[in-house]
Amino acid sequence: MISKHLHRLLILILLFSISAFAQTPTPSPSQTGEQRKAQLELEQKALTLLEDVVKDSESFKNVENRIRIKASAANVLWTHDEARARTLFKEVMVGLADLLNNQETGGPTEGPKMFEGLHSLRRELLQMLGQRDGKLAREFMRATRPRSSQSVSA
Repeated sequence: MISKHLHRLLILILLFSISAFAQTPTPSPSQTGEQRKAQLELEQKALTLLEDVVKDSESFKNVENRIRIKASAANVLWTHDEARARTLFKEVMVGLADLLNNQETGGPTEGPKMFEGLHSLRRELLQMLGQRDGKLAREFMRATRPRSSQSVSA
């Protein structure tokens, strides 16, 4: 089930990256209105498929996978619908903050490997956000700040 969703996401990412490389800053004289219309329809279908992937990601059992899918979708969506991408990034922010806080209060039963994976995910997401919006990246850093350092100093 998960591989089907990941497969869809990879296709979407490839589709958007191919269309991004194929685009030129100014429309070429050889491109007809019909070709442009077909390209816009294709982009709209890809955006619809991307929204389906985001909705389907809610059924994932692993929260980390949900966060990764939403973050990747938001990153791809940024150039097409910045408001929706911001909303997805904020959902990712809340999800990761909850996951990190639950991991820290969960104790050593989960193991340090899982904790390292979450911090690696945090770094990846921070890089994504840093490329898109510095203010949102700063908000992300504050929201996902490790709580253990705050409780030690208190």
